[in-house]
Amino acid sequence: MLQAADLVIPIPLSPQRIRERGYNPAAQIARQLGESKCQLQLLIRQLHTEAQSGLTRVQRMRNLKNAFAVPANQKHHLPNQKVLLVDDVMTTGATLRLASRCLLQAGASQVHVLCMARTP
Repeated sequence: MLQAADLVIPIPLSPQRIRERGYNPAAQIARQLGESKCQLQLLIRQLHTEAQSGLTRVQRMRNLKNAFAVPANQKHHLPNQKVLLVDDVMTTGATLRLASRCLLQAGASQVHVLCMARTP
């Protein structure tokens, strides 16, 4: 998966969440996987959302509606690209589903997902 990917993109955090945590775990993982393919600016979190922990699947989807975007000045990087989307933990898959949809709508030909942990 990693070798076939043209781009490695981490799930972005809002600036507020980065200030709270001090770093973005998904970005740290993505950099380690492929520094030369890692693109932090191609997917942004345009809305600060409530923490996903404790929310149901439906609430998570609603919470993340319109949270992700590909900046207009970055869309030219995505057409026909194979993307590896990286996150640290997956629970319901809502975050990855909505972020993947955003990348596909911006022109990515494929989006594969890599998570380091999966909650039961």
